[in-house]
Amino acid sequence: MFRLASTVFATALLAACQLPGAPPPEATFDFGLPSVAAAQAGSIRGTVLVPEIASPEWLDSPAIVYRLAYDDAARTRIYSRSRWAAPPPSLVTQRLRAAVALASGGLLVQPQDAVRADWVLRVDLEEFSQVFEAPDKSRAYVRMRATLIRATERGVAAQRTFGTERAAASADAAGGARALASGADELVDAIVAWVAVQTR
Repeated sequence: MFRLASTVFATALLAACQLPGAPPPEATFDFGLPSVAAAQAGSIRGTVLVPEIASPEWLDSPAIVYRLAYDDAARTRIYSRSRWAAPPPSLVTQRLRAAVALASGGLLVQPQDAVRADWVLRVDLEEFSQVFEAPDKSRAYVRMRATLIRATERGVAAQRTFGTERAAASADAAGGARALASGADELVDAIVAWVAVQTR
């Protein structure tokens, strides 16, 4: 009798999990496996300090942000059941530090190291959102501004804005997250290659 009751309960529970209209489980995204392209793009000379990437307040959360260009492009919206594993500035900071470490032969200085670096690379994440041109068509927009500072002279050596846009494979959070991660990796690689040129 106990075995029968357990079977009935398990069947009912499984059926409840598969009821039509039930909300899908929450999905969490990160940037996936890192790229090694930056290490092959050039060699950075000297030690580099990479502070945490700065961003507008609306990007400083794990929310996946999207806009409806056909409705109101100035209004940011967020997916209710999808999120980043960490705020985008933190994810990009991790990616950038790993790429700089590879390209500089491990000469990356962390802010907590209390060690003077040859260079300071400050990056601002200015745009990081999925933009829907139509209900079934969207693109990922990523823009960063990089400032390279010569630590010994405390002066700006170079500054440049990097931007990219990529079509999302699907008009949902998963498609947007993949396109945004790919765009971020592209700009990280471009920034590291640019730093390598500036430090020669």
